[in-house]
Amino acid sequence: MRGSVARFLLRLTYFFAVFSASRLISVFGSDVVLEDFQPRFFYLAVNSTLVSLTDREGQLLLLSSQFNDDFFNVSAHFTTQKTQTYCGIATLCTILNALQLPGAPEEFPGFPYFTQANIFSNSTESIKPKAQIEVDGMSLNDFAGFANSNSHVTVEAYHANQTSYEAFVALAKRVFRQTDNYIA
Repeated sequence: MRGSVARFLLRLTYFFAVFSASRLISVFGSDVVLEDFQPRFFYLAVNSTLVSLTDREGQLLLLSSQFNDDFFNVSAHFTTQKTQTYCGIATLCTILNALQLPGAPEEFPGFPYFTQANIFSNSTESIKPKAQIEVDGMSLNDFAGFANSNSHVTVEAYHANQTSYEAFVALAKRVFRQTDNYIA
């Protein structure tokens, strides 16, 4: 019984990718040693010239970076997109919640929070209707318009084909050094 429960817990924990340790303590208090445990994550492959944040090397790089302050605040509010066309909507909710702006909708009294349902307003409908976003998503300019419809933020859109790599890196470094400024 203990072994099957431990295997179930191992599979459950493995499925949710909650741990990266070499041991798992079962609910019965006995240790289950995971010999040669190699977690398998089903992410898209990362180009061989890049380092994944799910790898130990990527995590160490993030922690040692002088530009990591925003990551922790933004990741605490990370929102997975509800549909394939809601990438901009989910990103905007993530960033607005990280900013902890006044005036966020309160679906639950006392808990102001932007969601993919309450982010839409009369102002955003005039930028791009929700029904159209559900079909074809939003452009960078639509994203900036949506964000700027909130009176507490100012967003500038930068298109890759209108700047150089060096200019982008300089801008990113400047933004990452500032609090309450994010790149989305």
